[in-house]
Amino acid sequence: MNPSPALRLIVGTIMIAAIGSLLLGCATTQSASTDTPNPTPVAEREPGESVVHTSSEKDREHLASKTPITADKVTLAVNGLSCPLCATNVDKQLGSLRGVQDIRIDFEKGEIELQLKDPRPSPSSLARAIDQAGFTLVRISQH
Repeated sequence: MNPSPALRLIVGTIMIAAIGSLLLGCATTQSASTDTPNPTPVAEREPGESVVHTSSEKDREHLASKTPITADKVTLAVNGLSCPLCATNVDKQLGSLRGVQDIRIDFEKGEIELQLKDPRPSPSSLARAIDQAGFTLVRISQH
């Protein structure tokens, strides 16, 4: 049985609306660069709204460094992460870097945890990959 033209129109409209809202939700990249180190508390955010991290001058200087990271594990504070569709592009960009072994994304905190191996990436290469994915790397914490 073929669906009626009216039913096809309704289903098509719903699908277009769903895809549009997913794309718009992922396009809400936010950036901040003040000296306050705390992200927006979860309780103050709307559902689907991304965390907004802030950075200090020291953080910004570190992100420009071309010296390879020495730690085995780092946490990236990233502005704009708000939905699982974001993960696909971030995974692709970070996964293409030499030295990135494992990627874990936490949308609730707006953070990406990386396990690194030799040859390790530099902070500037991580910042460039995050930027190419459409987001803003604010800070790198080494563990």
